[in-house]
Amino acid sequence: MKPDIVMDEFARHMGESFEVVVGEIVFPITLAEARPIQPSIRKGGSFSLIFNGPHSPILNQAMYDVRCGGEEWSLFIVPVGEKNGVFEYEVIFN
Repeated sequence: MKPDIVMDEFARHMGESFEVVVGEIVFPITLAEARPIQPSIRKGGSFSLIFNGPHSPILNQAMYDVRCGGEEWSLFIVPVGEKNGVFEYEVIFN
């Protein structure tokens, strides 16, 4: 059984580029923020990840394979919108 994903697993990659795999295309996003969500009943705690990406193209809300530093996760990514000159995406674990 795979252990629960915890915020620290991502927080150590703060500011690093992640690769979102979309078919044959690799879409770059950068981890900008990892923050806990309170209260949480989830083992390992609930948390939110904020990623920054280019303005175009924009990823649709969907499940994607995401890679960083030799690790890979399947994440449900939600486009949030433009903020401070970049396009934001959010992933929530709850």
